[in-house]
Order: sequence, then C-alpha cells, then structure tokens
Amino acid sequence: MTTINTVTAKPTEAPIVSTARLTVMQPEKLGDLLNTISLIDKISERSSGGPANDFTTASGASGGTKQDDTQSVREKAIAELPSMHIMQKNLETRMNGDIKKIYKQLQTSGLKAHKPGSAYRYSVLYGKIRRLRSVTAATFSASADVIRRLYIRIFIDKQEVL
Repeated sequence: MTTINTVTAKPTEAPIVSTARLTVMQPEKLGDLLNTISLIDKISERSSGGPANDFTTASGASGGTKQDDTQSVREKAIAELPSMHIMQKNLETRMNGDIKKIYKQLQTSGLKAHKPGSAYRYSVLYGKIRRLRSVTAATFSASADVIRRLYIRIFIDKQEVL
C-alpha cells in the first residue's frame, strides 16, 4: 500500500502491520454447560437399555415407572365408573358449584362501573356462566359416550369444565 508524502510529493511505502489471528475463547461456564449436557445424554442412553435396567423392589417384584403407575390408576378409575345417572348428577352438581363460584367472584370482586375494563371483566364472567349453563343443559340430552368422556375429563383427569 502506498501513500503520498505531502512534503515531498513522493509516494512512500506505508508500514505493513501484521494481523495475527484473533481467537475468541468461550467462558468456562459454557464449557461446563456443554459437558453437563453431554453427561445427560450419556445417562439417558444408559437408562434406556431395556428390561435389564428395570428397577425392582426389595421383594423382587418389578415396579414400573411412575408414568405406568399413573396410567394404571387412571385405567382403574375409568374401569370403576359409576352408572350414567350418577355421573350425570355429579356433573350437574359440579357445574352448578362452578356457577356459584363465578357469581361469588362477581359479588366480591369489587368491580366498579367507573373503572376502566370492568365492563369487559363482567362480560367475561357472565359469558362463563352462560357457557356453563348451556353445557349443563346439554348433559341432560347428551349420549352416554359424551357424558362418560366429560366425566373422565372433569373428575378423573382433574381438568376445568371450560
């Protein structure tokens, strides 16, 4: 690279600066994190070995994983469902109880008409009440399969109605 000297107006050579390769080192924490992740992968590979790695109790009986136990409890509960009439009655009382809770929320929430957003909150709560009432009315004319699925969803799986 050449530059022009302003005093003598002769081109002169500019000093060449050698650029060394700059290497960026990652902090130690990232390295530790990567090591931990690789160890987790190794552990999961070892634990998925098959039936030889099953955990057994002191008596020698094979204890399944927690997921298997939960599924078996759920399956037992589904197998022991009450009659359709009792399921329908339980669903009705649960939904009526939810409606009462929402009414209580409306009374104790202290929503004032002059506060911004209070009309929206009122409409949301009253919308939930309307939907719960429509679901309650629909359970009277619903088929046995629909009642059974709704009962399992609410009472066994512990999910919300809406």
